[in-house]
Amino acid sequence: MEEASKQDLGWFFDQWVYGLRSPQLDIWQVYNTRARTLMLTITQTQRADANVPAAFRLPINIGIETAAGTESHGIDITKRIETITLTAASRPTAVIIDGEEKVPLKTVKLRPMIVTR
Repeated sequence: MEEASKQDLGWFFDQWVYGLRSPQLDIWQVYNTRARTLMLTITQTQRADANVPAAFRLPINIGIETAAGTESHGIDITKRIETITLTAASRPTAVIIDGEEKVPLKTVKLRPMIVTR
């Protein structure tokens, strides 16, 4: 697979083949009405050890539902604590983390949205 893709896939095998646990995500969400942005602070809370990385690499999609429809944003989580800011034309009615289940072995705790001005 590495030869065909011309990519180093060691991270994938370390996480999903040789690792013993799955990622646990704790996500805080803040919507700023003036800036029309949704800030997500994603913390990986799994206990790290020799067989479990402190930070899994997680390429996932974030869906933002608003009255106007759903926008999808592809992100690549690579750190134990990561903050991302996404645009949202209006206050989100829902935030969907990995709706396509590209990372099926994960636990997600999505905190209630905080709205600021």
